[in-house]
Amino acid sequence: MDLMIQNGDHVTDENNQPIEIFSIEEAVQRAAIIFSTAKGFFRYDREFGIDIAAITPDSSREKVTLICAEALQGREDFILTDASIDKRGNDYYLCFEVEWNDMRGLGSVRLF
Repeated sequence: MDLMIQNGDHVTDENNQPIEIFSIEEAVQRAAIIFSTAKGFFRYDREFGIDIAAITPDSSREKVTLICAEALQGREDFILTDASIDKRGNDYYLCFEVEWNDMRGLGSVRLF
């Protein structure tokens, strides 16, 4: 169980209570948090995050998937099945798919 986060803050329901998420939604959110953090910037765990500098707009799907899989090394609660770069307007997004207990979920985070 985790609390839903959007735009860096907890999401609340109509009673102003935090919304809980479970299973695949939780796995997608956890991956998104990892993928939106540059490796070395989380002061309590310098290995947390991805090597954002190694990803360019022209990076192949294989390279992006490898970089993301490396960031998830040691996690046993879900696995990465795919990752790629997608251009939306002037912004580039890391799009990914994770698997948890035979369920798959899609997510994306803005990179640059």
